[in-house]
Amino acid sequence: MFDSITLLPGIFPNPQKQYRAHGCFSFVYPACCHLLLCLLIMACLPRSIQASEQCEHWIARSGAVEGTMLVLRGSSNTWTTTIATDKYCPGDKIRVGRLSRATVIMANESILRLGPNTTLSFIRGQQKDQRALVRIFNGVVNFFSRIPKSLNVQTPFVNGSVEGTEFLVQVEDDEASIIVFKGLVKASNNLGNLDIASGQSMVAKKGKAPEYKTIIHPRDAVHWALYYPIVLDSQLTAISHVDDLLKVGQVDEAETEINRLLEKEPDNSNAYTIKSIIALVQDRKEEALALAGKAVQLNP
Repeated sequence: MFDSITLLPGIFPNPQKQYRAHGCFSFVYPACCHLLLCLLIMACLPRSIQASEQCEHWIARSGAVEGTMLVLRGSSNTWTTTIATDKYCPGDKIRVGRLSRATVIMANESILRLGPNTTLSFIRGQQKDQRALVRIFNGVVNFFSRIPKSLNVQTPFVNGSVEGTEFLVQVEDDEASIIVFKGLVKASNNLGNLDIASGQSMVAKKGKAPEYKTIIHPRDAVHWALYYPIVLDSQLTAISHVDDLLKVGQVDEAETEINRLLEKEPDNSNAYTIKSIIALVQDRKEEALALAGKAVQLNP
């Protein structure tokens, strides 16, 4: 292509040497070498970094990622790993792994906490004053919307217009449910609509209108999003897997593992210590105190 190429000092060996090739040009300006170097650097950058700069106004960015989270950019057919601080454009889709959870911050400062096995995409309103739209395909998302009327949620079975500040959306194979902790969410599909106020919840099954659903302890639905401090020695292999589960909020699986361990080792003080931590984080203080006392009794 080029008649001659002068190599850059510090980048290639023997900077004084010129390599000759057949072509129609007799020389290359140094600027071309710099351009070539920039192109090489860009080609080596992770796809997620390059893609985040492709839209002028990003719609969301990732916060903490615990485990794995993948992104499908625009019209791309390839899922790539996404990390904290990555930005997302309208049309991007993200997917959280099985033993994982993540936080996403919208451009309007709404906060989304994504549970395991969650897939969603971001869509911006066509007009400047329109709400951003989050489309949830499956999984569970805990929303904190600081600005009322700034966000809409869409699922395969019901859509939500957000008027309030904190709520949870869970999408399963044949139904979607919404729990409102604070504020108001207007839920609707083509068969009906409901206003869901603080402390209320609803479910919309496939092919049916949304209906109210009674949940005795609604806050239990967000136990996966809580932080469980790890205080045990990582060398304790019998319990280390439980710690790994708690790090990503997999409380139900962790408690199953603890109960299995106690069946084999009923005097395992570490198991009672972890059960105490779980109870304390979930605000079951009396139970936490009793479990902690049991742990101390077994291992004074």
